[in-house]
Amino acid sequence: MQLQHLRQERRVVRRPRPGRRGLHLVHDREPAGRGPHHRRALHARAPLHAQRSVQVRVTGVARGPALGVLEIATIARGVVVADAALKRAPAVLLSSRAVSAGKHLVLLEGGVAEVEEAMAAGARTAGDLLLDRVTLPAADDQVWPMLGAPVAPPDWAGDHGAEAVAILETRTVCAAIAAADAACKAADVTVRDVRFAVDLAGKAYFTLTGTLDAIEASADAARHAAADRLVGAELIAQPAPELRGRLFR
Repeated sequence: MQLQHLRQERRVVRRPRPGRRGLHLVHDREPAGRGPHHRRALHARAPLHAQRSVQVRVTGVARGPALGVLEIATIARGVVVADAALKRAPAVLLSSRAVSAGKHLVLLEGGVAEVEEAMAAGARTAGDLLLDRVTLPAADDQVWPMLGAPVAPPDWAGDHGAEAVAILETRTVCAAIAAADAACKAADVTVRDVRFAVDLAGKAYFTLTGTLDAIEASADAARHAAADRLVGAELIAQPAPELRGRLFR
């Protein structure tokens, strides 16, 4: 297929001529059979693209919108899972790494269909070694920075809106991500500390701050999302001055 320069708005498909393979596309305007075109009207409009060329694919810097995470029981199988997922669909590999307790995490992002298809292929490859999985079609904005855990937040001692704190602990990393996404979507809260399966025997935790009402609502949503993978969920209405701004010292 040949693409000529984009001069105008209409493309004409012509049959192949001898020595030319495939379709021949001419991006131009031709008479429509209703009489002659005025000379000035023929090239009056600007090109469809400023660079006078066809953009095959447009990519941006925004993440997602979909996020998928696979948690595998062994490191060896985890690498194979990542390979199978990426060969199945054009999702973007965010990370493929070993974590505590000999587990392996595969993190994918991209369009919803691509991530779902890659996740399905990865889950099939993991088989009975799949510990957990989570797919978020539209992950909350605060979830993306969590993926670089461990995260030690800036000192929030002077944040007057942080009147209450929630500490959520889960058995798996996938459960923590699902719980955090649900919590952030349920109320106006801020994710603070994050730690995923590093020196935690494979567990994960994160903390939230906000008003008491917001923390209560977000904690309820997190509990529901984590379900039986929840280890603990604790709330502090007014943290002690020594803990404000830095819960883990």
